[in-house]
Amino acid sequence: MVTGANAGVGRDVAARLAADGHRVLVNDLDPVALHELAHEIGAIAAPGDDDVVALANEWLGGVDVWIGTSESVADRGLDASDDDWGDMWTGAVMAHVGVAADLVAQWTTAGGGTLVVIPPVGGVPADVAAGAAAAFTRWITDSHSESGIVAHTIASTGQAAVDEVAALV
Repeated sequence: MVTGANAGVGRDVAARLAADGHRVLVNDLDPVALHELAHEIGAIAAPGDDDVVALANEWLGGVDVWIGTSESVADRGLDASDDDWGDMWTGAVMAHVGVAADLVAQWTTAGGGTLVVIPPVGGVPADVAAGAAAAFTRWITDSHSESGIVAHTIASTGQAAVDEVAALV
């Protein structure tokens, strides 16, 4: 499962995993672009922000690896609005927390799974969110590795990020 798959590193990761022979379910908000991507790379499209974990379970029979990407934003530093901060926090941290709550329970029963978070780039709000995402993924691994569950934060961008994710799966 790759979220944020319509553009950037999410798109590149999804394409690489599909090319490497993995069954890939892609998710993003623009359904037209997502269906085009899915057709192009041989993936399954799950547009929208509904319960994509449930969709992945239904369509793929389970989720072994979850790769969550977040949209990058322009760096406005301390001039970033409260809405900018809130949007970044929601998309880059809380979205992954919500998904992890569903997946960790599932993976504990299944004997393991992998959560990969590729945080946003783009200045102060993104850096703060990326730091929180990294702390969260460390906690997931520290708390659940005995159940075979690991989590990673990929701090790289571009092709380096794609290669790091491919090495993990």
